[in-house]
Amino acid sequence: DPTERELHVWTPPGWSHAEFTSWLAQPCRAILMILSVISVFYHAALGVQVIIEDYCHKLRIPLLLLNKTAHILLGAMTLLAVISLHFQPAVVL
Repeated sequence: DPTERELHVWTPPGWSHAEFTSWLAQPCRAILMILSVISVFYHAALGVQVIIEDYCHKLRIPLLLLNKTAHILLGAMTLLAVISLHFQPAVVL
């Protein structure tokens, strides 16, 4: 249906919320997802840090603090989302 548009970041197209939560309910998959989230946010923070150090000379310290704070907060929110999805019971319709 062209009126239904969904953003598929971590899930294959066509998966419902219940299918994804039942997939993520497996402990090994949840652990791998958590490790992936940590790796992605750590890598992103390092990349932004290099850009700030190379190109932002006047505001280096505040931007580095903002970079670390933003990536820690966004990573923590994403981890909480993954953990809550892991413990959420799958709804069978």
